[in-house]
Amino acid sequence: MEDTELLSEWAARAGMLRHASDTRVVHGWAGMEIGYEVRLDGTGYLVVKTDRGYASTRGRFDSLSDADAYVLMCLGSSWRADHGLGDIFPAGAAGGLRPKHDASGWSVEVAGRRAVFTHESDADRYTHVAGKGLGNVAALMQA
Repeated sequence: MEDTELLSEWAARAGMLRHASDTRVVHGWAGMEIGYEVRLDGTGYLVVKTDRGYASTRGRFDSLSDADAYVLMCLGSSWRADHGLGDIFPAGAAGGLRPKHDASGWSVEVAGRRAVFTHESDADRYTHVAGKGLGNVAALMQA
């Protein structure tokens, strides 16, 4: 299954439809209150979350596949919460991956690819899916 199709499937589970707000958007999904977009940003990708009309950048990624994995984690977490399935991620970073703080934010590097987050909690959560591939992240969220 193509990555965008897999993301669209999970967005639909979370009550979101596919949309794009402008030409920089690679793909995005939104519901009545929450939305996620992956946007082009120079040589990387931004994940932007919209919550009741307020847009905030959640992370910047070197690769589209890493940005997509983060979005799927967010969509899957929302779906799990809506169905009373609970959070599958323990508090803190995954073993062996510790976000580093610098002037650009909280960074995580896996396989030579970097992701930078505004919030340490987002960086910690990302360490649980970093480098796993979209199909594996989907299976993890489904469990």
